[in-house]
Amino acid sequence: MMDDSTDATSEDLLYDILVYREWPQSQDHRSFSISETDAVTSNRASWSSYLSIWPAAAKVAGIYDPPQEVMKLIHSSPAWKFSLSPDATLLAVLQENLLEFFSSRDNFSVSIAKVRMIRDRQPYLRLIEWSPDSSLLVVTSSVGAVDLYDAYGFLVYSVFSQRLPQNEAVNEEFGGIQSKGYAYAGAFFTNCRVKSREWLYELILVDYRGTVNSFLLSPSGYQEFSSMRLTSHYKYGVSAVSFSNHHNLLLVAGPIQTQQQSTNKDATKGPSAFGLSVWRLLSEAPHYQRVEPHDAPDIKSIRWFRQLSYSRSVEQDHISKLEESPNGEYLSALHISGTISIWRLPGLHQLTLWPLLEQPCHDDMNPSLMQNPRLKKRKKQFLNQPLKWHALDVKWWDEQSLVIARLSGGVTIVPLNNLDKNMLGDSAEFFAGTSHLSKCFGKGFFVLEREITDRRQKSRSEGTEEDDSFDRIKSNQSESSDDEDDEEASLLIKGKRLATHAAYLVTESERFAPPRKRPRLTYHNYKLLALLSTTPEELFGRKIEMEEYGEALILAQHYNLDSDQVYERQWKLSNMSTTAISDYFTKIKRRSLVRNSLFFFCFVFLL
Repeated sequence: MMDDSTDATSEDLLYDILVYREWPQSQDHRSFSISETDAVTSNRASWSSYLSIWPAAAKVAGIYDPPQEVMKLIHSSPAWKFSLSPDATLLAVLQENLLEFFSSRDNFSVSIAKVRMIRDRQPYLRLIEWSPDSSLLVVTSSVGAVDLYDAYGFLVYSVFSQRLPQNEAVNEEFGGIQSKGYAYAGAFFTNCRVKSREWLYELILVDYRGTVNSFLLSPSGYQEFSSMRLTSHYKYGVSAVSFSNHHNLLLVAGPIQTQQQSTNKDATKGPSAFGLSVWRLLSEAPHYQRVEPHDAPDIKSIRWFRQLSYSRSVEQDHISKLEESPNGEYLSALHISGTISIWRLPGLHQLTLWPLLEQPCHDDMNPSLMQNPRLKKRKKQFLNQPLKWHALDVKWWDEQSLVIARLSGGVTIVPLNNLDKNMLGDSAEFFAGTSHLSKCFGKGFFVLEREITDRRQKSRSEGTEEDDSFDRIKSNQSESSDDEDDEEASLLIKGKRLATHAAYLVTESERFAPPRKRPRLTYHNYKLLALLSTTPEELFGRKIEMEEYGEALILAQHYNLDSDQVYERQWKLSNMSTTAISDYFTKIKRRSLVRNSLFFFCFVFLL
């Protein structure tokens, strides 16, 4: 597929995973599984489903929620957000109600600034992005608020406009229905279209309704520049956006109505069949001009009586995420069906349509989930999830390789010249739960890992003097009991429970009252890790410093390295017993080192 690719791209990658920071467990927020997301989206869509029959009525009502399939993927991702600056020197982590800044000078381990934030009701819909020179950080909320911070954590100013919502009241329409149309699908910094020394950057904001707003930014203030609505092209809102600074193009994707059926292979060749469009930025009105691809299929015109019909032929394979390659040559698109497509920029010529079943290691399962007997219930819930193997995030390792992070926690790196190969080995590298990935920098990328644990809440009658070990034992026992309850298949026991429940409903007697279970708290443990490519020598030295001697010896044997360094390190850290000295010295190949060490030992002994 890629003629300019090299064979080195397909070689296995030698890598290491480093832990930079770990945040203590918090129980202030609730986790959303896919099943829970189904209930949330179905309740919110109960009113909008009636209005979706008439697109014009949905416009008036202000209901522009993204497709439910896209929202399932969004809610499955961690609530925390983070962003790495373009020069890889600053890292911003957006928590529930806290914004932290980290610097490479401190190895990203010490917080250099902390900012208190207002708790967001939909933290999954927040965005965080750095400016090209790493001087400004934009943070958006689920209700459309936009704040700008500098590299030291100080609030520069908030962006206000008549076209932007100012408070959460905009989402309290129609009996409390919270429309996500005001949340932003993308926020991008670009060069100003107005030639003036006063303005540094232009901030482009695209919400899920399909509204594009842009602002001219300076250190002292801002000015609204342009606004455009894409509702004439995307009647059902926008699902994903991206911006190409290399070509100065705005890339938009959303559900559309097409003339061809989705089963027609010819209809999948053009970007319009997937609702993908390209917009060129203009310095004058109308400020945005659509670029028509040469191979685009015809878009079906919707007559007025078609809008009143109860059935809609909407393209089902929406695009949920767009990512441009580092040099701006390619564009990756993540579909809700699990398919990954690769397009060549700027013309959007389709190069690859990569189905889920053809992706390497897509159905790998986390070994900890497979081997831990206490996680039977969680394993069962995971296997029942319809999107369990889908990718949540796609980044570019380089111009010829993709990094794919899945809902299962697996991460793979796949070269474009060999889509059947995983550069990380025979299996995927797994992180706890679902994870966020940063853009790749030089030797690797950062991972914001989220581990979820459940514990029973202590009742007031229980004392607080119980130690943590006892609490963990009780928590494990409760998890095991829950699994056993779920696996009970005896009809006699189920019938007895049903009869007891019916008797309680009729008599309301405490004799038939079901046992009360303590409420379960969900703890989220976040870690900042980095997957870094390395050389055999660097990894060998790091394993010795971390006292992982077994892995160090394996590396020495595989790459023909000096194994004497391992035994020398073990001898220096040993208890200086006769057995230890004899054991280590017999394994050392360099006899001069043995003699010098013996002379030194004898000298110290004589003193």
